[in-house]
Amino acid sequence: MDQRGFFEVEDRLSRLSDLGDQLEAFSRAVDFERFRPDLERAVAYSDGRKGGRPPIDPVLMFKVLVIQTINTLWDERTEYLINDRVSFMRFLGLSLSDRVPDAKTIWLFRCWKATDASAHDGARLREGLLDRSHTGSDVRADTAYRSRASERFMERYGFVSGVHHKKPPHRDMPVRTRRSNAGKSVIRSRVEHVFADQKSRMGLFVRPVGIKRAEMKIGLANLVYNIRRFLYLERINAT
Repeated sequence: MDQRGFFEVEDRLSRLSDLGDQLEAFSRAVDFERFRPDLERAVAYSDGRKGGRPPIDPVLMFKVLVIQTINTLWDERTEYLINDRVSFMRFLGLSLSDRVPDAKTIWLFRCWKATDASAHDGARLREGLLDRSHTGSDVRADTAYRSRASERFMERYGFVSGVHHKKPPHRDMPVRTRRSNAGKSVIRSRVEHVFADQKSRMGLFVRPVGIKRAEMKIGLANLVYNIRRFLYLERINAT
């Protein structure tokens, strides 16, 4: 690129910053290099001694998936827009002459918990869903997670059950129980807002082939939501 072209790109990027480039804000908020050790263990790239084309940097690929999630893009469209948009290139640290991952590379990289629709929710409660390292011990969940086994599990490991009670079969729910459920719903509704945001703003719809890709899609949606939420809280705290 000649000197004139370089300054034209810089001027365009400066203009994008002034307009509020969301990806630039993501870069300021998150040190994506902190993901490198986990990503390198997960992808297990070859050391290159056997030759072949060198792999694309895993952190760059991870940021590609972040771009996909933010903009609700399929793989071919992602490849095209990375080549087309200087804001995407800046986020990925690419210059105009750098290699851009193609759609096939993106598809292959997108393989990381989720379960299929046939799995019973209640059993997941006892299979690693609860994190004992959290400072809070209250567990809020809907009626699908209530069972004697789950209640015993929570009591045994020091969790406080806030799981909704089920309606008794063939009779009305007692007023006391209904009021208890209503109180729990006030707290649970805040979590439901997260899912509503992911479905509306991100257009989250899980339909990949393979559970690992479903895990990756859901995990990225959670990550993007958390970054957006962090930036929002940072902004309102500054006012």
